[in-house]
Amino acid sequence: MKRLTYLLCLALGTLPSCGASAARTAPEPEKAQSSDTPRTPTVRASDEAIQKYFASTLIDQKGALPASTLALEDIKKARTQVWRLWAEANKSLSEDKLPALTPLSKESVAHSWLLTPEMYNGQSYQAVMPFYYGSKGDKPEAGYPLYLYLHGSGEKKGEWSTGLALALSFQDSPSAYFIPQIPNGEGVADGQLYRWWQKSKLEAWEKLLRQAFLSDQIDPKRIYFFGISEGGYGSQRLASYYADYLAGAGPMAGGEPLINAPVENLQHVAFSLRTGYNDTQFHRSELTGYTRDALQSLAAQYPGYYKHFIDIIPKYGHAIPYQYTTPYLSQHVRTPQPNQVNWEDYPIDGLYRKGCYNLAPLKRPEGKERIYYQENIMGIP
Repeated sequence: MKRLTYLLCLALGTLPSCGASAARTAPEPEKAQSSDTPRTPTVRASDEAIQKYFASTLIDQKGALPASTLALEDIKKARTQVWRLWAEANKSLSEDKLPALTPLSKESVAHSWLLTPEMYNGQSYQAVMPFYYGSKGDKPEAGYPLYLYLHGSGEKKGEWSTGLALALSFQDSPSAYFIPQIPNGEGVADGQLYRWWQKSKLEAWEKLLRQAFLSDQIDPKRIYFFGISEGGYGSQRLASYYADYLAGAGPMAGGEPLINAPVENLQHVAFSLRTGYNDTQFHRSELTGYTRDALQSLAAQYPGYYKHFIDIIPKYGHAIPYQYTTPYLSQHVRTPQPNQVNWEDYPIDGLYRKGCYNLAPLKRPEGKERIYYQENIMGIP
């Protein structure tokens, strides 16, 4: 391949997928061009142009995408340049930041992020997301594995407290945890806004992912989403939506319809789904079975991909043993630069991803809510 661009890398600028995989992962040695192959001249965008583009994407404005043409031997330098400027743009952005990572305990201090207000029946409700952020054990050289735990739909303060207790009990040290309380306006809207996949929550997850990838405390190859009941629904949807950022996901006592969480997107995500056999309310066990069957079919079609552990647990209802999920997830790492990608591009709460892995739709076909892409990169080991 004589000419390469990093347009797609820049096109994913609002989230660090391309940059993170390049900068935090040792690149494969580039193959030297043969002496009789003309060298493609490098025309690299200036720092100023890239910074301007990143600044615009971080505040959801459309900026001019700086184009660059690279010779193969200049890719490593371009990766370093792009990642450095992306980190600088995030550092200068005025927003709530992740607090310092401190040991997780029963006395952990609660922090909070102010998110975009949520709308219900034409009324605006302030969205404040309290959260615990802490670590267990000694930091590994590559950084802590990070677990996002999503609680169930009971009384939110009690559910949040239970989440902290569960995180402390799980046998997954060394690890770091982000344990949010769902942000809701009080009163009539609580039930309607009690979903982990609505717009303001997507804002929170994208901020968390972006800042975690930039942190030297978190291993970017080991980020996991999981949760229980309502948090199981949420983590299953988010696993499909944010598949390129995750090493694994582990919904429990949930079970989403396949249309809400396309399993094709889980090609490179270790996926655990555990539901009680007798958990028939909202068809949870039945829907879990559909997910199991779909993943088994895909795993047979694509050997080596679609790693999953689906357990419909005999004799259990909605309450199940929770301690097995994070040890399973912890065995798996993210694939940052796959050679083969299956991706259904679909919206959650009306919002589309700007890209997935190295795919970025520059224009979506009108009148089609979902588009399915398949990519195969040939000639790269």
